[in-house]
Amino acid sequence: DFGSVSGEMLQQWLELPTEIDFAIFAGQKHSEETMNRSFAQGRETLVHVPMEPIGYPQQNPGENPILVQMDQSEVEKTMLRHINALPLCAGVNNHMGSLATTDHDIMGWVMGVLKKKGKFFLDSRTSNVSIAYQAAQKARIPAYRNDLFLDSPDISEANLESRLRQVQELGAKNNTVIAITHCHSARKLQYLKDFLKRIQAAGFTLIPLSQVGKTDLPLIL
Repeated sequence: DFGSVSGEMLQQWLELPTEIDFAIFAGQKHSEETMNRSFAQGRETLVHVPMEPIGYPQQNPGENPILVQMDQSEVEKTMLRHINALPLCAGVNNHMGSLATTDHDIMGWVMGVLKKKGKFFLDSRTSNVSIAYQAAQKARIPAYRNDLFLDSPDISEANLESRLRQVQELGAKNNTVIAITHCHSARKLQYLKDFLKRIQAAGFTLIPLSQVGKTDLPLIL
């Protein structure tokens, strides 16, 4: 959710290992700054595209979301608006989207744009029945799936322990584990630092998202 984070707080996030990808909203006050500074570090970034959740509009995904009532031209125009605002981003992932990512037509149109623009897609998996990953594969673009949200339901010590166990269990079965967390506060930054310290001590190695699937070692994003 980068784009509104600024100043010293943004600097502290940028001091994290550059293997960690940042997802950035288009059109916010510090979106371009975050993209440019990340790119200068060699850090991979994604355009964080708002998509319609179940419960919309009471659940508000943000500005210029992808909505299921849109036709193909509207979806394409909206996707290009987000992507063109952050041209140095290597990929795209969905913000919310528990409804939009279950719609075959919508996802097909989204992936068509990403293919033309040469972007990869990360399915944030805000729905257990998302078909976004499959749609990206069908479009033959690099596609990835989130395995877990590190900071959900909270950033308590108990949740940290639970997520560490979960990542280790996933890592025992898979070569890579993809995890998402959020940049909303200094507490979330410290939570992530604590997680990284613990998981690296357990033998995991950080890699950028685009390298997932290109190694046989058990790794974590």
